[in-house]
Amino acid sequence: MPASTPPARRLVLVSLLLALVLGVVGVVAIVAAELAVRPYRGLTLRVEGDGWGTAADPEIGFAPAARSSIVRHHLDSGLRYNVHSDSRGLRVDGPGEETPERVDLLAIGGSFTWGHGVENAETYPQILGRTLGIKVANAAYA
Repeated sequence: MPASTPPARRLVLVSLLLALVLGVVGVVAIVAAELAVRPYRGLTLRVEGDGWGTAADPEIGFAPAARSSIVRHHLDSGLRYNVHSDSRGLRVDGPGEETPERVDLLAIGGSFTWGHGVENAETYPQILGRTLGIKVANAAYA
């Protein structure tokens, strides 16, 4: 500050600077205390096999990987299941299996339709297909 700055203005500027420094120190102290109480546990999902079962997509960012076989293991719940996809990234029962070219029912949606937590044969689109005797494609993605 120039020496010609009035004392009252100098006091205001020093007070604001001190308040800013104390504010930053306070935020850092709060974050440190929160981390000490509840530390980061890391991911509770382990995936074995062909990557994460996803692939880069230029339009939407990512999509189901084609011809992928993985095992998803959710450590917090103990849930463990297989996920296989065909050449189009659609969920199928096993490696190398293909969804029929023509189907009677195309299932789209999120994790419930995709079958989070269960084998493909246990998803509701597959159960519906077996019950009605129709061909089904599971194009959902969790």
